Amino acid sequence: MTYDRPNELEGITIKYELACAAVYVTYNFQDGKLTEIFTRIGKAGSCSGCLVQSLSRVLSISIQEGIDVKKLAKTLIGMECVGSQMGARDDPNRLTSCMDAVARELYRFERDAKGAKKVKCKVCDNTIPIKGGTSIMLLTQDGAVTMPIEDGQVDGCANCIGKEQGETQTGE
Repeated sequence: MTYDRPNELEGITIKYELACAAVYVTYNFQDGKLTEIFTRIGKAGSCSGCLVQSLSRVLSISIQEGIDVKKLAKTLIGMECVGSQMGARDDPNRLTSCMDAVARELYRFERDAKGAKKVKCKVCDNTIPIKGGTSIMLLTQDGAVTMPIEDGQVDGCANCIGKEQGETQTGE
C-alpha cells in the first residue's frame, strides 16, 4: 500500500510542557482519518529531538500502512523518562515522557474522530472533520478567512482554496 500524500492536510498541534522541554505533537488527517504525526521537542538538533522525530516518522508510516492506531498508542502510553516526569506519581494523568504525550494524542484523535462532526466542501466534495462550531477557519497569506457551515457544507476548504492561498486548518 503506497500513501500518496496531498500537498496540504488538515492538522492540529498540541503543546505539552515536560520538566526537560516543551513537546509539540502535530497530527494531520485527511477525510477524517489520521495520516501522519510529527513530534518536536524544545532543542533543535539534539539527539533526543532526532530520536523523537524518527519515531514519529515510523509511526506515520505505520498509520499509512493501516496499523491500528490504538495498538500504536497502547505500545507508547506510560513510557517513562526520568527527566520528563510531571506530576505526582499517583496521579493517573501524569505525563511521563515525550512518547507518552504522543500516545495521548493518538488516543485523543481516535476518540474525537468517532464523535467528530463532519462537513462537506461544496467545491471539491472534501470531507472535513470538526469538533463543533458553526464555521471553519482557513489561514491564508492574507490572514484568516472564516467559512460558515450551512446545512453541513462549506464554500471552500484546504483542498480547493488552501493550495492557492497558503496554509489551512480547521477551527471552531
